[in-house]
Amino acid sequence: MSSTPNLVTLISQFITPEMLNRSASAMGVDLSSMQKGVSAGIPGILSALTSSVMKPGGIAKIENAIDQQQPGVLADAARMMGTPQQARVAEEGLNSLSSVLGGGTTSALANAVGRYSGAGETGAKGMLGLLAPVVMGVLGQQQNAGAGGVAQLLASQKDNVMRAMPSEFANYLGSSGILDKAQTAATGQTSTRSSYQSANYTTDKGTSQGSWLLPALAALCLLGLGWYLFSRPSDTTVATAPTEIRTPGVAPESTHVTDTTRFGGTPFVVAWNDMEKWLHKSVYSSDNKKVGEIAELIRNPEDRVTNVYMDAETTLGLGGQRYDISADKISEVKPDGIILSMTEAEIKAMPPADGAKADVKK
Repeated sequence: MSSTPNLVTLISQFITPEMLNRSASAMGVDLSSMQKGVSAGIPGILSALTSSVMKPGGIAKIENAIDQQQPGVLADAARMMGTPQQARVAEEGLNSLSSVLGGGTTSALANAVGRYSGAGETGAKGMLGLLAPVVMGVLGQQQNAGAGGVAQLLASQKDNVMRAMPSEFANYLGSSGILDKAQTAATGQTSTRSSYQSANYTTDKGTSQGSWLLPALAALCLLGLGWYLFSRPSDTTVATAPTEIRTPGVAPESTHVTDTTRFGGTPFVVAWNDMEKWLHKSVYSSDNKKVGEIAELIRNPEDRVTNVYMDAETTLGLGGQRYDISADKISEVKPDGIILSMTEAEIKAMPPADGAKADVKK
C-alpha cells in the first residue's frame, strides 16, 4: 500500500503566487505578510485539527466539516480569492473551522498566525478562513483515496507538519497547548497501530519474533542512562526539592519550594505546557525592586528561554512599556518570578522592545 502524500505540499500546491497576490490586495495586507501567514497557517490548521482528535466528538466534527464541503470546493476557493466574494468565503471558512476546533483554539491559532505574519489577529482570521476550505477539501480527497480514517490520516502527517512549521511561529503557538495535544494525539494513533502489529507478528512456529526485544531494549536503556549520567556537563545546576526532581526554572505548584535555580550559564528551560504558568509572574531588579511582569517567553527548539518580554510597572515612570530582556540578564528563577542582574536604574535606561507598549491595566 502506498504511503499518503505530504498534506502540507498538496494544500500549498492549490495556492499559487497569483492567488496570494490577489488575496493580499483584497484583504489590505502586504504580500510578504500574506505569504508568511499562509506558510504558518497550513501546518497550524493541521496541528489544531490533530489536537482536536483528542476532544470528545472531535473526529466526528472533522468528518462532518469534510462532508459539508461542496463538490468542486477547491476550484471554487481558488476562483474566489481576490474577488468581492472572498470576504464571504473567508467568513464561512472561519466559522467552519471554529465549529471543529472551538472558539478558543481558533482565536489562539489566529493570534499566533497574526503575530508571526505581522498581519494582526483580524488579518490572520481572514487568512485562516480562506485556508480552511482548501485544507478540508484536500483531507476529503485523501480520505476518498483510501488513506484511512481522519485520525489516522492526520497522525501520519505529524513529521511533515512539524518540518513545515516555522520555528518562530511554533514558539508563538506553544503557549496555546495545540502542539502538545497534536503530538499526543499523533503518538496515540501510532502506538495503537504498532501494538497491534507487534501482537500479531509471529514466526511460522508460533513464537513471537519480538521475544528478544524487551531484554535488548532494557539493556539499551541502561546504557543510555549510564552515558547520560557520566557525560553531562559538570557545571549544570538543577534545582531540586528534597524528595523530587524538577525541571530547571519550573517549580511544582503543589509544593512550596524555597530554593531557586541560579544561572551563571545554566539555561532557563520551560516546556510548552508550562508557558502559561510563567505569564504575569513578577520580575525583580538586582536591588530587590519589582520592575514588571512576564508578558511572553521566547524559546528555542530545545525549550530554552532566549528572551523574556516584560511589561514594566507604571510606577517606574516608564509609561507601561514592554521590554525585551535577554536570558543572560536573568540571575535567579524563583517560584513566584525571576530576578534580573540589572538594577532598577539600568532597566529604566533600556529602550522599549521595538516601540511596543504594554497593555497595562489601570
